[in-house]
Amino acid sequence: MLKGAVVPKYQMSILDVGFTGGGMGRKYKPDTVRETGKTPAVKITDPFGEHIGGARKELWNGRGLTQEDIVLMNGMERDSYIKKDNIWKKPDYMDMIRKGVAVEVVYAIKKIRDSIMPTLPHFRADDTDELRLKRQKEYITFCSEVRDMAMGLASEEDLYGIFNDFLVDKGYVTATDTSIIPTQKGGVFLTKKLFTALCITKAVMCRYQKDIRRTGFGTEKGKGCRKVSNRKTAFIPKQLQNIQRTGLGDVRHGKDMTGEDFLEGFGIRGGEFGNWLTAKDAQASLNMAYEAMHDFAKVLGILPGQVSFGGRLSIAFGARGKGKAAAHYEPMREVINLTKMNGAGSLGHELFHAFDDIIGKKLGLDGMMTENRGKTDKIPYSVLKLFEIMCFRDETDMEREKRMEKERRRYEHRIRIMADCLVPDNLLTDVQTAKKAEIVKEIIAEAQIHTEEVPSDNCFFAVAQKLSELKKEAAGRRISKKDMIRLQSLYEGYILYVISVGKKEVRKVTSDYLNHSRMMDGIYSRDSFGYWSSLCEMFARAGACYLNDRLRESGERSDYLCGHSESCISVCGGADGNAEVISAVPSGMERKAINSAMEDMLTDLRERGLFVTDVERAGMVRGSVRARLENGCLLKVSYSDNPAASEGCDACISYSLCDSGGELTDGGEMDYNSKDFHGNDVALMVPEVAEFCFGKKNMGYMLMAGEENGI
Repeated sequence: MLKGAVVPKYQMSILDVGFTGGGMGRKYKPDTVRETGKTPAVKITDPFGEHIGGARKELWNGRGLTQEDIVLMNGMERDSYIKKDNIWKKPDYMDMIRKGVAVEVVYAIKKIRDSIMPTLPHFRADDTDELRLKRQKEYITFCSEVRDMAMGLASEEDLYGIFNDFLVDKGYVTATDTSIIPTQKGGVFLTKKLFTALCITKAVMCRYQKDIRRTGFGTEKGKGCRKVSNRKTAFIPKQLQNIQRTGLGDVRHGKDMTGEDFLEGFGIRGGEFGNWLTAKDAQASLNMAYEAMHDFAKVLGILPGQVSFGGRLSIAFGARGKGKAAAHYEPMREVINLTKMNGAGSLGHELFHAFDDIIGKKLGLDGMMTENRGKTDKIPYSVLKLFEIMCFRDETDMEREKRMEKERRRYEHRIRIMADCLVPDNLLTDVQTAKKAEIVKEIIAEAQIHTEEVPSDNCFFAVAQKLSELKKEAAGRRISKKDMIRLQSLYEGYILYVISVGKKEVRKVTSDYLNHSRMMDGIYSRDSFGYWSSLCEMFARAGACYLNDRLRESGERSDYLCGHSESCISVCGGADGNAEVISAVPSGMERKAINSAMEDMLTDLRERGLFVTDVERAGMVRGSVRARLENGCLLKVSYSDNPAASEGCDACISYSLCDSGGELTDGGEMDYNSKDFHGNDVALMVPEVAEFCFGKKNMGYMLMAGEENGI
């Protein structure tokens, strides 16, 4: 209602101040003027929660990156976005020439731009965030000044004046009659290559003109002379036509969800919508994403409020599009973006990217666990075991037999080659050649006898001496001691092979999952986090398949969550001309092994408290913690609730180790405020306590109880 509007009697209610009430003889006051404040209606497409920031629609467009643009960026974003291509967008050189700029000037501008360092490297001196930020601002200022100067060049005379008008007048160099000295302002940015590109003389112009004629720069010839590469196409899964969710409970209770429901139900940090997303599409996306996140929590065995990994995850719908990707995760802002409707089916994949990133940061890593695989002291054993199972498997009996046969042929071939080198056939008669072949067979047969251990040297020399005598008979000299040692080394290597055959040792081989992912690398272009065979992408795809399998086992289906989990399949021509199916998802026995390892990892991480906030995690443990070690032993750790009150007591943590039979095998005390630990709450340091106590890495404990009253 408009401010100052007249309210008719029939529209008044008992809530109006002027209503006098009464029975049959009730009266109304005359029409009065009532002022009402206008409250804007909340739109379904309004952002909710914390402002995510860094969205592509908020970033620089054609003007280039400035210092003002990086004020709200975090460190990861600055390292990613502060580069030459964002500060100085690549000009359209052909368009500049068409507008009348001399081709020599345009070519000089290109040479100047190409000479600027593309990104800002990390310098050892920048050991704090403040120094790094200062260096980044200097880089932006330098690139901007070079850009503004270069784009203002219009004639050949302007090129000759760059040295004095820019380098000298701007204070980048000081010039005398005998020397040119760079100043501190240029710093590390004014490289030798860039300085050469900025010092343009008539001799340089002559060289530029030759280059222009040779390459055809600025002409159609210049366009055509470029090598045409067969660029790989992007893999885009087909849009789901019928999004189903069956066998699962009605978590919405028939209501349309809002952003507030995501904040309250999942602890989502914030959310936003794209400008082109209609209210209808936004509502559909909210409803389906809400249901899918509940399904995700159900499969992982966590509470819905833990889907945000401790209130850190944000979500966007069509607001942060990235190329043709149906969905993507931004580790710098910890936000998942789902495109308008093409994002349906990819939420589970992106949630596992977020899982990989946020859990990794909670473990003290710089980013994703999959990108820090070598830091085994911080990554739990259960995670490392999953990574290994994804990439490697035990060889089959057929593969083992094929490998052993290949090794046998290789050793026997090397022994024959060695014999031919020591006793060449051109020195032998036909009879001696046949004799040499018999001696070689005898050496091989002698090696095949020993199936348990390498024999003494006498066994080898007994047969090798015959070969030496044959050489003396043919050439007048024996095999040298050095050559005899080489032959013996090869002979013993063959015996070790024979011993391994008897032991039936099974080796690890590359998994079919990794092999097929590498094949996809050769067909399609890279994904957002690297190539198909990158551990990061393999982990996310395996996670989506795990969700799909667990739901299917219960007769359930959630297409919006993992509808695209089985879509990473390509059909191409095989070596024999027949069609070959390449599946970049786990399959067969490998899939079962990966799912089992995934289950173990989730159990481990749940019991470590990595799905909750740091405050909640610190409060999970009171008084005592039990940890089940990988070898079946039991670790008990107890600590003082208030170590600061324990005056004169440095050993605030006591521990005991019992074997699988319950017998005490080790125990002691330690101070968890010492340099050996990186915190002041034992609830966050159980892994460090375990490793400190027993000096083992990757011991893979699991918390058996969140709260105990005593040891």
